[in-house]
Amino acid sequence: MITRISNSLANLVASYTDLHTTSYLSQTCRFFNRSVRDNLSKRLFSQLLHHVVNGEQEEDKEDNIIGARKIIAFHPHFLLCRGTVKDRSGRTLIDFTPFELAYAGDDVEMCQMMLPYLDQLPQGREQVLARINIKFPEVEEEVYDFNPIIAAITSDDHEKQELAFAKFRKDVTKKVIKTGKIFNFALIVDAFEILETYKDVWRFHQIMLFLEYVIGYLQRLMSISYMHIHCQGLHKFVIDKNALERILYIPGCCQRGEIIKRYPFDLERDRGLGFGVFLGDPFPPPGGWSPLGGGVDEGLCGLVNKLYEMREEGMNEIKRQLKKLRQLKKPKIKCCVML
Repeated sequence: MITRISNSLANLVASYTDLHTTSYLSQTCRFFNRSVRDNLSKRLFSQLLHHVVNGEQEEDKEDNIIGARKIIAFHPHFLLCRGTVKDRSGRTLIDFTPFELAYAGDDVEMCQMMLPYLDQLPQGREQVLARINIKFPEVEEEVYDFNPIIAAITSDDHEKQELAFAKFRKDVTKKVIKTGKIFNFALIVDAFEILETYKDVWRFHQIMLFLEYVIGYLQRLMSISYMHIHCQGLHKFVIDKNALERILYIPGCCQRGEIIKRYPFDLERDRGLGFGVFLGDPFPPPGGWSPLGGGVDEGLCGLVNKLYEMREEGMNEIKRQLKKLRQLKKPKIKCCVML
């Protein structure tokens, strides 16, 4: 009876403390460690899923982020565990491992970070590859029919435009994902190709409608690595080959002298990306186009195409790496780390 009460008390304390405090208590008290071990493990795994789906790869003490790498380094077996998490765009991803989450979001850099840790697990790469073949079946790529939107914009009929945009948002928004990729970036590629086709046909306000209500809304649905790349700047990443920067704000955009560290949309309201807002390239080459200056950059379509090809090749390389056998590395014995 006393043991049951003590266990309940320990778990009650754990439920009211953050991971740092709970981990610290588990290090300083042997009984507390035994009592909250399962609770702490579940919370750490949940935190790992959150880090992966939000692209939080490395530790960031300034923002109090543990980072996916730090958790995986002490708990590599988490890479084979499955769970459910909600992403930044409000989609619920069901029954995904951390590696599958990164794979589903075309997060090449996160997958590359995880690969060495799979080698610490018996048949780690083989198990992940087998799951990926099931979780991501070969299906024909979805092609969206933009014709109703094109017709509505061309007609200049406001009511038709509102109906077309509403239907479009409903069609492309997924609330629950059990298999397949989080977002099909080919939709944005197709949208930019349509814009290239009609940029000499439409007037300026029609071009902006397509940018702000179609391309902007698709950008709202991008998986986290694409969000990071767009905030960093397409030209910087695609042409200059800069390393991925894990940022969700446009550098230089300030409010009362402080950098706004948030991706420009609000899930709770119909505003931001897709509702009169879109992301161009915040850092175009000298003499290039600025998204704040109006007009359409003729090179933007090309950058988006190249980005799509780069990420496709990157994910294909990840799959090739999974197929390469690695000698099993004996993991070092690590206790519960104080995070």
